[in-house]
Amino acid sequence: ARACVRVLCVYAHGSRGRLWGPTILGNRFLPFSHKAMSGEDVASDIEDIEELDEQPKSILRHLISQLRPGMDLARVTLPTFVLEPRSLLERLTDNMSHPNFLLVACKTDDPLERFIMVVRWFVSGFHVRPKGVKKPYNPILGETFWCHWEHGGEDGTTTYLAEQVSHHPPVTAYYAENKKRNLVITGSLHPKSRFLGNSAASILDGSSVIRFLDRDEEITFNFPSIYARGLFLGQLVMEIGGKVTMTCNKIGLEAQLDFKRKGFFGGSYNAVKGVIKKIGERDRNALYTIHGHWHTVLYLVKRETAEECVFFDAGNLDVPKKVTLPMQEQGRLESRRLWSKVTFALGHKNIDLATTYKLELEDAQRRGAKHREENELKWTPSYFVPVGEHWIYAKQRTRPFTAEDLHPEGSVARPQPVDVNPFAPQDINVDSYPGLLKLREEYRPGPEVPPSPPSVKVSKEGGKSGKGG
Repeated sequence: ARACVRVLCVYAHGSRGRLWGPTILGNRFLPFSHKAMSGEDVASDIEDIEELDEQPKSILRHLISQLRPGMDLARVTLPTFVLEPRSLLERLTDNMSHPNFLLVACKTDDPLERFIMVVRWFVSGFHVRPKGVKKPYNPILGETFWCHWEHGGEDGTTTYLAEQVSHHPPVTAYYAENKKRNLVITGSLHPKSRFLGNSAASILDGSSVIRFLDRDEEITFNFPSIYARGLFLGQLVMEIGGKVTMTCNKIGLEAQLDFKRKGFFGGSYNAVKGVIKKIGERDRNALYTIHGHWHTVLYLVKRETAEECVFFDAGNLDVPKKVTLPMQEQGRLESRRLWSKVTFALGHKNIDLATTYKLELEDAQRRGAKHREENELKWTPSYFVPVGEHWIYAKQRTRPFTAEDLHPEGSVARPQPVDVNPFAPQDINVDSYPGLLKLREEYRPGPEVPPSPPSVKVSKEGGKSGKGG
């Protein structure tokens, strides 16, 4: 028997409003047209359905039944079948899926228009999400993820680097830059998980900053929370909820966005309302208002004239492909290589084997923390340094890039992997598990399927190690 866990993934239909025009911010700001979609009709036509066997569904509910409302889930080990096959460090790149919006902002001289374009970039990342209700891997201490986006021409390359700088409490630091456009994005996040009865929340504490170096201008912002709802009753669905504030003190503007969760008796999924206003002004005096749904269409309304246009249309956007190095060229603590065995097993639906590899990594991390504590060793991150409650990239730029800073065409500024060891000074050899050998015997890849990923090994010689695991 199979139990269907129905996961509502909302799509809209119908029409509302009018096609965008050049009367609000001009053709350069909204370079597309679209048949507007009805907010009232959101929620019913197309569903993403995730099916779980009765056994894993029973395991999940048995685990949940032992939790108390308000309980911190940081030390609760969730079953492997709820995992998304990638690390949180890579999952954060979803929010940077449309860097072209920021590149347009870099070239925009009008402060208000530039700020609005940044808000547009922020709301554009939430529609990129995994199917169903999935949780990314908890990063291992010292784990890193690096990628870049090629834009071509004068826009060059945007690079991204993230590192897990602390494990207890968990802290993720990230840094992105585009040298040709003098753009820097940096931040540190402190994820906290809470059990709320029929739902679980992942709260992303911390703050982030966007810097336009050639304008000496920065915009601070935070992230909303993520909820898994319907653990006992109703449909199992992933929601985003909470308030976001984006502030630029230099130009005196702020945006306040409210990501709304669906009510029990009414409302719709994935709704967003917001305002763009001068700092300190009341919402009723806002310059612009925003409303709609982050997974389909958002609208921008100019308060003075009540003119409305399409602000963001998820159905009209392609997600640029991020580029990473081949697995064999990655460092041993880079996310895709570090978790390659777990990902390989999940991809072949071998949950037992995936659990074995996951526990091996987690046990090694615990042994490493114990080893550092017993030997009074301090953990030192590879790329980030603490500044107060925040973490910043050690080579972070504060002044504009010059011609000498730019790399030749085709080259990408990638930090060299650092040979650190968050584990105890002993090998992790997952190749010894017979389950993997059996899986490999059963698996016959075709000509376009890459070979199985390399082993995850930690040298006995170790490297820098320390506290924080």
